[in-house]
Formats: sequence, structure tokens, C-alpha cells
Amino acid sequence: MNNTFEYIKQELVMTFKTRIRYKVGIVSDLIIMSLTYIFVYFFQTGLLLEMYYDTTKANGNILFLLGFLFWQFGTLSLGFTTSMISEESATGKLEMKMQGKYALSFIYFIKLLANLMTNILLFIFVILITLVLGTHDIDFLRLILSVLFTIPSILGMYGMGLIIGALTLKEKNISSFVIIIQTMLIFVSNAIAPIDYWIIKLIPFSQGIDLARNFYLGKTSEVIYYIIYISINLCWLLIGIALFNFFLKRERMYGSFDTY
Repeated sequence: MNNTFEYIKQELVMTFKTRIRYKVGIVSDLIIMSLTYIFVYFFQTGLLLEMYYDTTKANGNILFLLGFLFWQFGTLSLGFTTSMISEESATGKLEMKMQGKYALSFIYFIKLLANLMTNILLFIFVILITLVLGTHDIDFLRLILSVLFTIPSILGMYGMGLIIGALTLKEKNISSFVIIIQTMLIFVSNAIAPIDYWIIKLIPFSQGIDLARNFYLGKTSEVIYYIIYISINLCWLLIGIALFNFFLKRERMYGSFDTY
């Protein structure tokens, strides 16, 4: 157990240092996320959020911010996982790590957590943009607590990333496909506008957005919705791990790791 905690600590520190060292990457991520937020902000249907949740315009902007943050956390989880699997498959690191003590799905999840931690600065910057755009009435404590609702969806989106990552073992490079999925998710989910279709709830972060918005507004949500939210994300995670391990064994069995 002590060895596992020490490994987690070292992995977090190493990933964090590597991320910080590439300042240009952080700046570019900051610019891209900020421009995306501003673009979507001015094209959002804020009035729909105000009407749906029966709240003020200021609160409507915060509800939009919550949706954007859920989407951003989710797509970062998805994109980082698939890119990590693709990169290490191409360089041969993935096959070597398969010989190690810890499962690859566990290793990548620790790296994902470290990567998400380094993006906290980016999310703070988005909140500052919201203030600049005119929303000054923000309950910061309730906002922070609302963002914590993303935790189950991070697990679910990680599972989705493992599923797509499993496909990269076969197709080698599907980065453009991942970008399409990331872009589609902000429009087909309830991130920027309320959508009540049941199939939308299957998106890992969709149910969480509703729960977080209600929490921020001080409204109560039935326990069943929390159970559904957690269950959906656990399903995505377990399916992702199972499929990823299956394709790993399959690719190793047929010796395709050396065909890159």
C-alpha cells in the first residue's frame, strides 16, 4: 500500500513538473479555452437558461459558466486519455508499461489527475472573464462546491477516453475523430442550453450539470438523480476499462505493437 501511495505521489509530481515546464503549451491552452468561452458566451441562449431555471440574468450567466466548466473538464479528460494512449502506443512505451506492476488504466488516471490539477489556473481565468463580461454577483463558495459535482463525470469521461483509446490501438491515429466528438458534446449536451431528452443523460457530465445548477441556485434535487448520475459514470468507467484491457491483450497477442 505504501509503495502505491509513493508511486502516485511521484507520478503526480513528475507529470505536474512536465506540464509546468512547457509554459508555451499552458499559454496556448489558456488562449484557446478563453476564446472558446467568449465565443460560446456571446452565442449562448442565456434567456433559455433563465426561463428554464426561473432565475435572474446574472444567475443565468453562472449557470452557463457551470455548463462550460463541466464540458471543459470532460473534454480534457477525454482528449488527454486518448492522446496519451496514442502517443505511447506509437513510441513503444505502452507495451513496456504493460510489464509493470500497475494496470495501464490506473497509471493513465493518475496522469489525468495531475493534468487536471495544472488546469486549475485556466478555470480561474474563465471565472475572471465572466466577471469582466459583467456578472459580478457570484457566490464563489457555492460555485466552487458546484464544480465539485464534476468528479463523477471525470471518471465517466475517462472511461469514454479509454474506449476511444482502445480504438487507437487498432486504427493508430484518430485524433481528428476525438476533436469532432469534443466539439459535438458542447452542442448536443445541456452545457449551453437546457435539453431534456433522456438520451442526453447518457453523456457522462449531462446529469451533473443539472444537479450542479440546481445546487448553485439553492434548489433540491431528488436522490434518484444523484444515483442515476453516479451509475451512468460508473458504467462508462467500467466499460472503458474492460474494453481497453481487452484490446490491449488482443493487440499484444497478435503482435501488432511493432507495426507503428
